[in-house]
Amino acid sequence: MDLLRAVIIGAKGNPYHDGLFVFDVYIPSMYPLVLPLVRYHSFGFAINPHLFECGELRIDLSRLFGQFSKTL
Repeated sequence: MDLLRAVIIGAKGNPYHDGLFVFDVYIPSMYPLVLPLVRYHSFGFAINPHLFECGELRIDLSRLFGQFSKTL
């Protein structure tokens, strides 16, 4: 399996409450040496600085997992 679809529902008590976030995730054959590709389905809305109407998802994984990236 190399293509997944994930749906995340916004948690209660935040600005994204009950919002649906749909992502397609492609996991390349060279994973984990090559990062997965993620496409966000915006349905025409740009509701977050990291999620764009065109479907791009821009998150700096090195900042999130910085302590691990040096060991890979």
